[in-house]
Amino acid sequence: MMSSRVVSTNKESFLSTNKESFLYDMVSASFFSFKTGLRDVQALSLAQRIEADTDREEASIMLNYSNRVEYCLDMEFNWHEDTPPELKALEDWWVMIEKGVDPGEAYMFFMANIPNYVTNGFQSAYVRSHTMWKPPGERFLIL
Repeated sequence: MMSSRVVSTNKESFLSTNKESFLYDMVSASFFSFKTGLRDVQALSLAQRIEADTDREEASIMLNYSNRVEYCLDMEFNWHEDTPPELKALEDWWVMIEKGVDPGEAYMFFMANIPNYVTNGFQSAYVRSHTMWKPPGERFLIL
C-alpha cells in the first residue's frame, strides 16, 4: 500500500518555527523551532568567516551572533513613535542581512550600533524559541 504522505523537495519546508517577541513587544522574530547539527555547523562557518573578514578574535560573541543569524527566519518591527534611533538600528541591520550584505560588514554594524540590552533581548528570544516541545499529557504546572 502506497503512503499518501507528500515529501517536500525543499529540505527545510517541513521544519516548524516559533515566533518570539522582545524589546517591549516592538520586535517579533521567527526562528526555526529546534536546533540541528547542520545549522549549527553553518553558524560556526559563518562565525569563522566573520573572524577572517574582520581580523577580530571574538569567538564566543561571533558564534552567538552567527547562531541568531542562521536560526532567525524573519523579523517584524512595530516601533513606538518616540523609539530612540539606537533601537531602530536593529531594523537597519536586519535589512542588511536580508539583502545579503557581506557578513563581516553586517557584524561590524551590529557590534557598533546595537545596544547590549537589545542583543540580550534578541538572544533570550532565540533561546526561548528552542524550548523543547512536549505532548499535552507531559506538560504540567510548577507551582
